[in-house]
Amino acid sequence: MNAGVPPHGPYGGPGGPGGPAPQQGGQQPLPPQQQGFPPQRQGFPSLPDHLHQPGRPQHPGNPQQAAPSGYPPVSRPPYGGPQQPPAAYAQQGVPGLVITTKYFPLSWMFAFCKPVIAVDGHESRGVWGPNPIPVGPGRHHVHVHVPYVFPSRTGPADLVVDVVPGRPTELQYKAPVWTFSAGSLGEGEQKYNGVGILVAVMAVPIALLVLMLLLMIVVAAA
Repeated sequence: MNAGVPPHGPYGGPGGPGGPAPQQGGQQPLPPQQQGFPPQRQGFPSLPDHLHQPGRPQHPGNPQQAAPSGYPPVSRPPYGGPQQPPAAYAQQGVPGLVITTKYFPLSWMFAFCKPVIAVDGHESRGVWGPNPIPVGPGRHHVHVHVPYVFPSRTGPADLVVDVVPGRPTELQYKAPVWTFSAGSLGEGEQKYNGVGILVAVMAVPIALLVLMLLLMIVVAAA
């Protein structure tokens, strides 16, 4: 070997052919950015432009996502907001059932008691007058009574009615005059039940009072 010639490795250069030249004066090797190598990025690499789909967020965690192309956007009501009524009667704009409740004018005690209306077993407290009830077309079971002191359920009445689409079915309920009688419920004008019983019950004490007065007159005349 020649003196002063550094040994060559199997690949050339010092230590091998094609190897880097020895650094003079303790110089450090250049960083990869200055040697022509592409810089390394930390984290996940971004997708190429041709892989980005339109309408999708490019940043993770974005809650706004567009619907796929070809489908209309879906609008959802806010949580806790009012629910839409069934389409059976919402499209027609009618309540389905309208029950008008009445009581006899002399039975003023009923003014302090609100009627109870039950449709297909679902009870609700109504008012004296028109009561619109949203139900769909079909056959429904209607029950009405008045909470009272004695008895606790005055004037119970039941009816099975067919509701047709496009118009409300109007019913009328009348509380009985005699609290132990049943109420009247149906389409069209109804009558007050228990009028005869109330007249008979009131006639008995009046007749006894008249007989007592006649007896007193006869005894006084004798």
